[in-house]
Amino acid sequence: MIAYYNAWSGRPGEEMAAGNAELGLLGTDGTLDCEGTGEELGLNDRIACIGSDHGAKLADMYPPFVGHGPIGDYFADTVHPNGTGHQVMADVLQGAFEP
Repeated sequence: MIAYYNAWSGRPGEEMAAGNAELGLLGTDGTLDCEGTGEELGLNDRIACIGSDHGAKLADMYPPFVGHGPIGDYFADTVHPNGTGHQVMADVLQGAFEP
């Protein structure tokens, strides 16, 4: 399974959107873990925790995309990765499945 990236992280003028995305993805504690409850849990926490309960491996796209939101860096437009972004995603996926 895949944890989402923050497409607005590092994008000039989008600091509020980046903060809102971080809150939604990582919860109020700002970390990817299964320790929190309620608002401490974001979408990525829930994906990781539910998947772990079923033996799924996690490919966490969040960390490698931090700060790479500007179009042309890892993104072709405001939310879709370009070739570089897709290569980063492929590398993270490969790493999640290597022993």
